[in-house]
Amino acid sequence: MKIRVMGEDVEAKLYSKSEMGDGKYSGRAFLLQGKIKIWKDMSKQVQEENLLHELIHYADEKMVLGLTEKTIIRLASFFHALISDNPEIFKFTPKLEE
Repeated sequence: MKIRVMGEDVEAKLYSKSEMGDGKYSGRAFLLQGKIKIWKDMSKQVQEENLLHELIHYADEKMVLGLTEKTIIRLASFFHALISDNPEIFKFTPKLEE
């Protein structure tokens, strides 16, 4: 899946544990290569949270935010819950006053 991140195309794909390398990580962001790898042998929810986690790493690197891993984990969990609990969140269009 191609995801547009801060003006760049990022390829996000699911991989087996053996394809992930040492198996230490369930997700990895490769900023220079424009790739995100997510371990496919997890539940859909965990895959989604991992994708958000890696996207936050992208933002952190691109904007030089200096986020800690603990903060990134918490933000990914927060945004996943927010989007899951409010699937219509981006589907509204505010009406302009005439």
